[in-house]
Amino acid sequence: MAWLGSDTEFHIKLRREFSERDARVECLNFKFEDSPEGRFIETIIAAQGQLEREQNSRQVVQKMKARLEKGYYVFHPPVGYRYATDKAHGKLLVRDEPIASIIAEALERYASGQLASQAEVKRFFESRPEFPRTAHNEVRLTKVREILERPTYAGYVEAPNWGVSLRRGNHEPLISVETHELVLKRLDSTAFAPARKDIREDFPMRGFIACDDCGEPMTSCWSKGRNKHYPYYICDTPGCPSKRRSIARDTIEDNAEAILRSLQPERPFVQLVREMFLDVWEMQLERSKGDAASYRSQIKEIEEQIESLLDRILSCESKTLLAAYEAKVEKLELEKQK
Repeated sequence: MAWLGSDTEFHIKLRREFSERDARVECLNFKFEDSPEGRFIETIIAAQGQLEREQNSRQVVQKMKARLEKGYYVFHPPVGYRYATDKAHGKLLVRDEPIASIIAEALERYASGQLASQAEVKRFFESRPEFPRTAHNEVRLTKVREILERPTYAGYVEAPNWGVSLRRGNHEPLISVETHELVLKRLDSTAFAPARKDIREDFPMRGFIACDDCGEPMTSCWSKGRNKHYPYYICDTPGCPSKRRSIARDTIEDNAEAILRSLQPERPFVQLVREMFLDVWEMQLERSKGDAASYRSQIKEIEEQIESLLDRILSCESKTLLAAYEAKVEKLELEKQK
C-alpha cells in the first residue's frame, strides 16, 4: 500500500526534524518510544487515521451524490448564485443579485444573436461594474465559456464524474431551457472569435441581419482585394446553402437605409417612441444613481477596513503581522482607486 509507505517516510522525516530542534513529542494516552516497536505503533496509528479520513471522505461524497440525484446543487455556487437555507429544501441555490440578472441578460442576448461572439459577451460583462473579475480587472474568456455552457443557469444539475446524469434541479433558473439550448447550438456552430474592438463601428447591422436561407444572424468580415480591403456581411452557419456567401456591406446598409427612409411613421407613433425613450432614459438615470450609491457604499466600507487596520498597526508588535497589515492596507487603497 503506497500511502502507508509515504506516511512512514513522513513520520521519519518529522521525527528527524523534532530531534534536530530538541523537541519532545508527548501524548496523553500513548508513550512515544524511539524503538522498532514504538515506530511500528506510530505507523499503525497513522494508518488508522488515514483510513478514517478516507472513510469520512467517502461518506461525504455519498451524501453529496444523494442530494445531486434529488436535484440539489452541492458544489461551490456558480457566479450569479449563492446558498440560502430553506425550510423545505435545506441548503438551496438562490439568485445573487444584481449578478444573476446580468448573466441572464447576457445569455438571452447571446442566444438571440445580439451578442455575436464570446468576445462580445466578455465585453458586456466588463461593462458592468458589479460583475466579478480578476485581479487585473478583466473577465477571462474561459469564464465566459463556462457561463455559456453551464446548465445550472437553466435550472439543471449534473455530475458526470459521479455518474449523476443531467436532471431538473430544485433551484430557480435564470433562463429557460430553450434559451440554454440556443446558446449551446450557437457555441457548437460558431468558431472562437478573438475580440475586435472596431467590429461594431465597422458593421453596425451585425447581429440584426439574418440569413434568408437558415434564419441565423449573419456575421461580418473584411476581405482583402488587390489594392485594399472590402467589407462584407456573410453567413457562417454550418449546413446552410448560403454558407460563406458574402454580400457587400454597402449593398445591405444602403437597402436598409432606403427601407428606413421609406417609412413614414405617424405623429402618434413618434410620440409613443419619444415617451418610451424617455422612460428608458429615466431607468438608466436611476440605475446610474444606484451604481453611484453602491460605489459610495463600497468606498465607505473600504475606508472603515483601512481605519481598523491602521488601529491594529499602531498596537502591533509582531513584524510579521505588521507587514501583513501594511500589505492589506495597500491592497485596499488600490481597490479604492478603481
